[in-house]
Amino acid sequence: MCKYILLLFVFLSSKPFVIGRIGSNPVKNAQQLQEMADYIANKLKDDGFTSGKVISVKNYSELKKEIRAGNIDWVTDTGLVAAKLESEVLACAVLLTDVTQLRLALGAKPQLLLFVL
Repeated sequence: MCKYILLLFVFLSSKPFVIGRIGSNPVKNAQQLQEMADYIANKLKDDGFTSGKVISVKNYSELKKEIRAGNIDWVTDTGLVAAKLESEVLACAVLLTDVTQLRLALGAKPQLLLFVL
């Protein structure tokens, strides 16, 4: 009996670290963000994160739905999305301004990162 409970606990406590973004090209979003999602999941493995995952949603309404459902841990998107999410107390915006560090982390242009509350 204890073996089954332990296995169930391990299954329930392990989860991917999920980055969400609004976009019409999920493949491109995943290519841009998967490495960062995996990196953050690895850094947070003591908190139960086992891997990284990228979710692309079609619009702001879907993004809100996924955040409220607890399916997204981090959002990277535009300033407008950041302002909307902050005004609805769904996320806290953080602007990364060190372009060198950001390019190393993302391999892309500067991004606005939103931490989901």
